[in-house]
Amino acid sequence: MTHRKSEFLEHPGQLTVELAFHRDDSYWLFRYFLYHDQPTIPKRMWEYMETFSPHVSRTLQADDVGDQGFPRS
Repeated sequence: MTHRKSEFLEHPGQLTVELAFHRDDSYWLFRYFLYHDQPTIPKRMWEYMETFSPHVSRTLQADDVGDQGFPRS
């Protein structure tokens, strides 16, 4: 995870998150970019990334996902 503060009238702030993991016979790379001066991962994004955890007890169904592609609370 990297964070760059905004520079007045030059560049917006930026939060970049990369999550790499191995599951079964595949490798996954998840990248998230937020062009805003935010030093931490937003709660809803954490919730989404946690759905990739092997410890999630169930598979998301189509009804569990909202209009923006994020899991419903």
